[in-house]
Amino acid sequence: MLLKVAGAVLLAAAGLGAGRLFSGRILRRKEFLAAFGVFLGNLSTAMRYSGDDIFTLVTLSAGELSELKLKYDDRHRGFEQTWSKSVSAVSKKYALSSRDVTLLKEFGSRLGKTDLEGQLCHLELYRAMFAAQLAEAEQAVASKAKLYRTLGLFGGVSSAIILL
Repeated sequence: MLLKVAGAVLLAAAGLGAGRLFSGRILRRKEFLAAFGVFLGNLSTAMRYSGDDIFTLVTLSAGELSELKLKYDDRHRGFEQTWSKSVSAVSKKYALSSRDVTLLKEFGSRLGKTDLEGQLCHLELYRAMFAAQLAEAEQAVASKAKLYRTLGLFGGVSSAIILL
């Protein structure tokens, strides 16, 4: 009987853990999108006041998004390939949606290809696009995060009751 109770407690804990895992995924996405908005602001400022190349500007502007800091050794590949590689690392860590990844890759593919005014307009356009993605992520957190944790707990408790 003691073994059944221990198994039931472990099942309930596993359900809660699964709920927290899914809840954490949508929270990480929201945090990334908020930090990316800050990155775009930093990049805009750096472009206005610095004459550095795009690799240096992106790396200096990345701040807490260490995955976006481009390595000096990767400069021989070109910016677009290096950016795409960074986006792949970011998408896994922050559980980004396919729309987020597509926007990030489009952003990088067009970055550094026009004059300063064109780049600043490009940054403003993507800042607006990512603000919409952030609003969607905040809505998902508000509506789903607690739901995932609750469903995980109740799924685990239900399984535990069936076991007993």
